[in-house]
Amino acid sequence: MRYVFVHASGQGTSHRDVSFVRVALRQAVHVAGEGRVAILTDLREPLEEQGVEEIPLGRFREQIAWIDEHFVNLSPNPRWYELVCFQRWFAVRALLDHLGGGPVAVLDSDVMLYHPLETIDRPEALWQCDRGHPHVTVIRRPEVLDAYLDLVREVYSVGAAHPLIAGYHDPARRIGVSDMLFWWRLQERMGPDVLLLDRPFPVPALGRRAVVDDRMTEPDGYAMAGTGAIKHVRFDGDLPLLRREDGEEIAALALHFQKNTKGWMYDHATYLRPAWERFRQDGPDAEAPPRLLGGGCPSAPADRTGWARARRRIEGAFPWLLRET
Repeated sequence: MRYVFVHASGQGTSHRDVSFVRVALRQAVHVAGEGRVAILTDLREPLEEQGVEEIPLGRFREQIAWIDEHFVNLSPNPRWYELVCFQRWFAVRALLDHLGGGPVAVLDSDVMLYHPLETIDRPEALWQCDRGHPHVTVIRRPEVLDAYLDLVREVYSVGAAHPLIAGYHDPARRIGVSDMLFWWRLQERMGPDVLLLDRPFPVPALGRRAVVDDRMTEPDGYAMAGTGAIKHVRFDGDLPLLRREDGEEIAALALHFQKNTKGWMYDHATYLRPAWERFRQDGPDAEAPPRLLGGGCPSAPADRTGWARARRRIEGAFPWLLRET
């Protein structure tokens, strides 16, 4: 399976902020291995991440020309954002031909991967979260994407009056039409041939049930962290666990740090474990992680007082550092 991340240049806190994208890519390479991770992007400057193939969105101008011509923004979000959400699927379809077919996992650039998705070993043709949330979309057969794009063409050839989207454009209530709505409609058509990733399912390779997180900011039936900002996560080795209301711990194969939670991606990056270990044990003499928890400092504190404070923050936030794995 190939893992293809998608990133548009306006998704960060600024058009130049790609730090969280690098974290997502490095985490994916850590899990899936070099040569299996790619990023489809409109960034002008290359990321040059080791083990990651960079694919310019502009390479597929011919394939995305139709949606460029017919797209009408029926969403409260900016037009460029909604358009690129549709463009990616036309580009991914062309990419599938280049790769020789599926399966392929398409991921948003704020998704952290923790376990190879191919170990799920399920027959369904489409793996996706409920209600068409496509931040992790596994397409096992190209015909699935063909059906999706046919639906997009059918609707946008008619416009807002098409019965599949009628009533979803309401600026007063800040609701609108997005690529998610089309995936949701396709899920309804495909029925049992869809694996809903945000509903616990058995993963024999792990010996437990697992999910793909829908949104870290929403409880979804799981415990929230003390601040209430994101879900509570306990690491078992490199595998994050989410605790259900009944106490069962569910493995999270991926976590979705959408909107303003992207800064937490560093704090859940298991590829940084060796750096955190050295920083915790050796203090100022260690090679520091890329930032300290709770601040943007790129290096270890220079004095013992600063180091002791940083060490307490790290140990409080990373209990998995204190256990044998």
